[in-house]
Amino acid sequence: MNSKSNGTPLYRKGHKKPGPGRPKGSKDKTPNALRQAVLDSLAQADPKGAVAFLVKQARKKNNAAFMSLLKQCLPKEVRVDAVHMTLEDLLSGVQEAEAADEAELRRN
Repeated sequence: MNSKSNGTPLYRKGHKKPGPGRPKGSKDKTPNALRQAVLDSLAQADPKGAVAFLVKQARKKNNAAFMSLLKQCLPKEVRVDAVHMTLEDLLSGVQEAEAADEAELRRN
């Protein structure tokens, strides 16, 4: 009989052996549903839109809740295919993206 490291059995004799569980690498449905609920409520939080609401939250003196939410939304890993890209091209792209973000914030 298989057992955990502390000696307790993984399943009891006479009971069905547990299934394989969620396949390795598959995404959990609950966080996706929760993420969508947060995004939906964010869209309704401010009449000027989600960006305006998030800007207000980020500018608050105690913005720990905003930073926590931001951490959850950012990708865990970023991959860049830079085979045909120079460092100057990469930095230029980052600056363009930052300028576009700033312009969007100014519009809202």
